[in-house]
Amino acid sequence: MNFLSHSTTNLPAAARAGHWNSVIAETYFPLQLTFRDAAAFNGRLEHQSLGDLSLSRLQTEPLQYERHPRHIAGTSEEQYLITIPRRSPVEFRQLGREVRCDPGSFIIERGDEPYRFSYQAANDLCVLKVAKPVLSNRLRNPDRYCAQVFNGRDGLGGLFTTMAQHVQAQAPDDKAAKDLLGRQLIELLSMTIDRNGETTEVAQSSIRAAHLKRATEVIRRNLSNPELSPDLVADACGISKRYLH
Repeated sequence: MNFLSHSTTNLPAAARAGHWNSVIAETYFPLQLTFRDAAAFNGRLEHQSLGDLSLSRLQTEPLQYERHPRHIAGTSEEQYLITIPRRSPVEFRQLGREVRCDPGSFIIERGDEPYRFSYQAANDLCVLKVAKPVLSNRLRNPDRYCAQVFNGRDGLGGLFTTMAQHVQAQAPDDKAAKDLLGRQLIELLSMTIDRNGETTEVAQSSIRAAHLKRATEVIRRNLSNPELSPDLVADACGISKRYLH
């Protein structure tokens, strides 16, 4: 499979939602789609293979995608989607994390875990699909980076997103060249995630340490207070009780 293009432009209104469900399942994996207005929906998808990587451009009106346990049952190959929004923000929830990814950033979605992905305005997405073993060969435990927002404007992240979009628009017809570009994109993605991940972990550790220090101070000041409780400590620190625990 070299290049495929799908569009709802010439379809009757009643057939658009069903057709788009099939297109998404074939290109990525089965998902439940919720349309703001199924009859008026318009979408376009261009998809191509680059060796171990597939790359697509997804242009649609507002849409919500959900991956449920029933979609995952029986799945034998684990896949990741790396999504770069180019027009409007996306909201993503997986593994108890909920993030907003604005244009200029990107996120990683894990295909073998339930998730919800949506955007409230028309969007233009660059989406990469790669099997877990391929990414795991270059990046230790990729699962830990899912549902995190990565900088796609500067440094390695900027190089990765720029290259992905240029390749999507101008990929050559030659298979050897496509395979090479696919490998280069995977290498650049892995380096970007690894560097950003190190920075994120350091920042998160500093934040946790600051919260812990404040919580300790609140507890010490209130040791004789009969109303001392997790709720009191959390409120005083400006964090949730769940995060405190």
